[in-house]
Amino acid sequence: MTQKLELYSSPTYFIDSENVSIKQLAQATTQGIDSQKEKAVALYYKVREMIRYNPYNVSFAPVDSKASSIMNRDVPEGHCIDKAILLCALGRACGIPTRLSFANVVNHIGTEKLEEYL
Repeated sequence: MTQKLELYSSPTYFIDSENVSIKQLAQATTQGIDSQKEKAVALYYKVREMIRYNPYNVSFAPVDSKASSIMNRDVPEGHCIDKAILLCALGRACGIPTRLSFANVVNHIGTEKLEEYL
């Protein structure tokens, strides 16, 4: 495995793919699926349905941005970065090299108030 793939396959503080809850959810979601592509799609849909989008649910405490913390919230909601962190951790737990990538979104539905808040 190349050095980059190893980097994108290893757990980190935020992408805690070695967490038992993360591993269990990844396994349960991809059980019976052989293809990495199909696993990735199944994980995407799981995160999409599991975490309700709420752009105002922002915390600056590092522990709140760990994949396992996002997954185990009392109220299952978060913003796009939360969902991406969880998806990334689930992918790594399945052996799929994953990473985060950030961009400024143009023509987003965000209001001026939301932009200031973020």
